[in-house]
Amino acid sequence: MSKLASVLCAAFVLAGVSAARAQEGSASISGTVKLDGAVKRKKLNSQLDSDKYCGPQRGDQDVLSEDVVVGAGGELANVFVWVKKGVKGKFKAPDAKVEIDQNKCVYHPHIIALMVGQTFVIKNSDDTMHNIHGLPKQNKEFNEGQGQKGMTSEKQFTVQEIGVKIKCDVHPWMGAWLHVVDHPFFAVSGADGTYKIDKLPAGTYEIEFWHEKFGKETKSVTVADKDAKTEDFTFKAK
Repeated sequence: MSKLASVLCAAFVLAGVSAARAQEGSASISGTVKLDGAVKRKKLNSQLDSDKYCGPQRGDQDVLSEDVVVGAGGELANVFVWVKKGVKGKFKAPDAKVEIDQNKCVYHPHIIALMVGQTFVIKNSDDTMHNIHGLPKQNKEFNEGQGQKGMTSEKQFTVQEIGVKIKCDVHPWMGAWLHVVDHPFFAVSGADGTYKIDKLPAGTYEIEFWHEKFGKETKSVTVADKDAKTEDFTFKAK
């Protein structure tokens, strides 16, 4: 490569780095998601006990459904919070892989969120047959068996898609949800109901709160540079 070509190449790389940095900001949006109303989690014990492998894995522990997980103060877990509108520019998927594990006949985690082009790893930690079946509408459907402990497979998604159902065709109680986003501004509420979206550029955004049972709601939020906005949200039990 000539000296001129080397200089031009280096300039191009530096320009790319600068552009990537320009897409990140210094603002954040965080808060707590709660549920107004009482909902009792369902026990899955009898369903697991119907399978000669899954039952012993349960031991004497109760296995509870993950579709509605509420704390003592109404804190709601497993809510997907993302910037639905207002993001500008294109973002490169991170190199870090995002994993779903089939462990003791339950999916971990229950909510998976990743970027377009990011690697999604499917893992079987059980010494039994699992069949993981994803049902996207915009991306390619996947449906494959993993019959041995330690088996893995990898997938990537080409377009943004929110609310992709994942199920196991062998064990009908097993279920999870996948969210694919074309930018990095998203989060999933934890057991304490809290979430945080950071590195946002200044601007006005539409934030969506998505829950598999209680639907989705949006809020408009404006942030300036270095703002740390608090946006709590409450779903009503149906």
